[in-house]
Amino acid sequence: MGNLRTSLLVILVLALAVAATAQTWVSTQPETRNAVVEEFGGIYCVYCPHGHQILQELLDGPLGDHIIPINYHAGLYAQPIADDPNYTTPIGEALNDVFNLSGYPAAAINRQHFPDLAPFESAIALGRSHWGAAIEEVTATTAIVNLGGVATTNISDRTVTLELEYFYLEDPPAIENRLHIAVVQNNVLGPQHGNSTNHLYLHQRLFRRFVTGPEGQLVNTPTAGTFGGLTFDIDLPEAYNDVIVDPANIELVAFITDGQGVVLNGLRISPTLETTLAVDVQLLNLIAEDDFCALDINSQVILRNDGTDPLTSCDLVFGIDGVTFNQHHWTGELAFLETIAIDLPEVAASPDSLRGTLVVTALQPNTQED
Repeated sequence: MGNLRTSLLVILVLALAVAATAQTWVSTQPETRNAVVEEFGGIYCVYCPHGHQILQELLDGPLGDHIIPINYHAGLYAQPIADDPNYTTPIGEALNDVFNLSGYPAAAINRQHFPDLAPFESAIALGRSHWGAAIEEVTATTAIVNLGGVATTNISDRTVTLELEYFYLEDPPAIENRLHIAVVQNNVLGPQHGNSTNHLYLHQRLFRRFVTGPEGQLVNTPTAGTFGGLTFDIDLPEAYNDVIVDPANIELVAFITDGQGVVLNGLRISPTLETTLAVDVQLLNLIAEDDFCALDINSQVILRNDGTDPLTSCDLVFGIDGVTFNQHHWTGELAFLETIAIDLPEVAASPDSLRGTLVVTALQPNTQED
């Protein structure tokens, strides 16, 4: 599998808080406390797909709207080998140590201790069989602070604008509260041990970075009746650790912790997507066998329309090691952000070469320059 632009995480620019005078998105009425589920695993963790399945079932269940998931790749089973992608982050590794995991996958639920569910006395992270019970315990309570907000992603200039609000209904147990803004990405195509399909895996909710830094941003005067409004402008790079940053699959997670580090409440925000380009074709992924014995290579490319105009045609030029062997003219019709999988004609490999790189380029969308 080859990634066609480079790969993923997020280097972000933080805009200072903008004072607001009245609430727009946050509720001032008592609400259910949400559960921020910080899951830990790695691409070599054979039980992690089962953990992902359990969490997805919880998200699809009656409490799904109150579950805020983040997936960190950290620890022994996350360190990449050879050419495998690197999904780890320094913050993920640090939290992996703080939460005292006893195995993988594991998850911290609102960063709080559940003595009846924890594998040992000091553990914050829980095994996958206890996630549901911890989530039920959290969501059975009323939130001290409510969060609300909206975000917009411009996929052409790779920027995200977040407008966030919070409102305290009660005094928190500790006065030093901190706001955390995380960037996560969905649909990251890569390897995963324990994947029953034996194909590449779509990693979901993959942690990229905290916009507010590892310690979070201090909340001013967190007392009952306090309202705050903040604006964040976030720039997305082309890649992090050679893993594509796809703006269209970026989500934001916001949560506030108290002085003990326990999450008081959280919010999951899916940005509205927009673009400034009428015509723009995006190559998402190239899928081919890594090892093969035949001289003819079969491959498939995933194409997306990132322009406002319907995408009706483009030229796919492809070959091995930069040498063009073939060209495929695609025609069809894709609406904004619609995708298609295209099977490419076979490519002839050199019989004298033991190793090569298959390269594909998309040109002339709608017969225009891209």
